[in-house]
Amino acid sequence: PEEFERAREYYLGQTALYLEQTLNRMLWLGEYLVCAGRCFTPEEIADRIGRVTPERVRRLARRLLASPRFCLAMVGPRDDGDRLRRVLEDDR
Repeated sequence: PEEFERAREYYLGQTALYLEQTLNRMLWLGEYLVCAGRCFTPEEIADRIGRVTPERVRRLARRLLASPRFCLAMVGPRDDGDRLRRVLEDDR
């Protein structure tokens, strides 16, 4: 819970700093207008972020990562395939 709260506060702080510049504020508004069909205020976003719980994040992660369309791409030495396969098959 402490790490989750720290991450949330970090995100909100970084967003507030980003939006201090006029260009960034205009990009923010434009992105939400194009993607969501309306402009959200930073206060609205902060309110929504404030309602996110660790359990909601876990539920979403389980749903997204259990998708049969989920793919993984990795870059590394080819001669280490057996070790990598063991790590990926470990269900811990």
